[in-house]
Amino acid sequence: MALVLEGIFPAVITPFGEDGSVDLNALRANIHRWNQYGLHGYLMCGSTGENPLLSENERVAIITTAKGSMVEGMTLLVGTGRESTADTIAACEQAARIGADAALVVTPSYYRPLMTATALERHYRAVADASPIPVLLYNMPAFTGVTIALETVLTLAEHPNIIGMKDSSGNSQFFAAAVRQSPADFVVFSGNLPTFAQSLISGGAGGVLAVANVAPEICVALFRAAQAQNFEEVQRLHNLLQPISEVTGGSYGIGGLKYAMTLLGYSAGEPRPPLLSATEAQQKTIKQTLETVGLL
Repeated sequence: MALVLEGIFPAVITPFGEDGSVDLNALRANIHRWNQYGLHGYLMCGSTGENPLLSENERVAIITTAKGSMVEGMTLLVGTGRESTADTIAACEQAARIGADAALVVTPSYYRPLMTATALERHYRAVADASPIPVLLYNMPAFTGVTIALETVLTLAEHPNIIGMKDSSGNSQFFAAAVRQSPADFVVFSGNLPTFAQSLISGGAGGVLAVANVAPEICVALFRAAQAQNFEEVQRLHNLLQPISEVTGGSYGIGGLKYAMTLLGYSAGEPRPPLLSATEAQQKTIKQTLETVGLL
């Protein structure tokens, strides 16, 4: 049976304890709380989950914990992108063994100038050929410096095991063209809150969003309003989410997101070095923002 993907997926944070280790009990508690909001699933070990700063053993423990904490019917996405094609395939195979439903594969980026359309196409084809679970492309130029060209996306969308893409570029024209020109069964998710509402209006399948860690109920309500074509409500909810997103991303980074979660009673801990915690000034702004929008 083909995997049907749509809706809201938090790009889940990785909580760390005071000793710096992954706090699996905290992760379990967060997921149990999120389960009540009508989310469609979770993305584990993505950018927001500080994936590049995790060991393989930690990733296994995180994915296993998430799989055991979700409610039936939810979908588990796992970030499996690595610098080499072979390591990416191994990560997909490992995620599949633990119970992941699909793999989100970010572009390799260390050899950024050499990541041509040809190199990326060969990489993704090899991964998709070998992966036991479906693959989604992950376009995240702000972090990687690599953009997957539209032509490459459309070529790869024809592969039977490449079922979609998470686009965090913030380029609305690119997003709309990917939706419009790809096969009907190729899903395109937004990973960028400023353009999220527009992405749904353009036919996007949903959002894989960092802000869904702190405001899952608003994200789900926005998705449902878009499904119902209630565009006035979509705009209202987008205006509510925008200031929250600004203080839980951008220059505030994962430190800002984790501080906001702590204020709301989630277990988040601090980011793993070299990432920084929110400054005192940022903490004050985050608190004021959450109070203003009515979350706190």
